[in-house]
Amino acid sequence: MKLIEKQRTGSKVHKKYDTPATPCGRLLACAKVSAETKAQLHATRAALDPMDLAADIEARLGKIFSIVERIEEDRQEEMERAGETHPQRKTLSKPPQRTKTKPSTGCHESWRNDLHPQVSFIIGAIRDGE
Repeated sequence: MKLIEKQRTGSKVHKKYDTPATPCGRLLACAKVSAETKAQLHATRAALDPMDLAADIEARLGKIFSIVERIEEDRQEEMERAGETHPQRKTLSKPPQRTKTKPSTGCHESWRNDLHPQVSFIIGAIRDGE
C-alpha cells in the first residue's frame, strides 16, 4: 500500500493510501511507461510461476543448509581429532525457524535473527556458481 496523502488535524494525522498493487502493477498503470516496456513487463509476469519460484527457493535453501551442515561436521571432526571436548552441535538439516526476538538487554537496537555467520558468504557463493 502506497501512501498518497497525510493530513494533520490537531494532534492526529490522517493518512490516505492507494489501492494495494505490486511494483509491476504500478508500472503497468503508470502513464509515463512506454508501451514497449509494458509489453515486456506483461511477458515477464506471464512467464513467472509462483510454484516454480517456491521450488527454486527451496532447492537453493537446501544447498545452503547442506553446505552449512558439512562445515559443522568438519569442525566437529577437527575438534575430536584435536582432543577438545565440545558439546555436540545441532546440525542444520532444516532451515531454522526465523522468528524475531526482542533483545534481553532492553536496548532499542534493531531486532535480529541469529543465523550462522557464514550463511551470507554461502549464499553469495551459490549465486556466483549458477
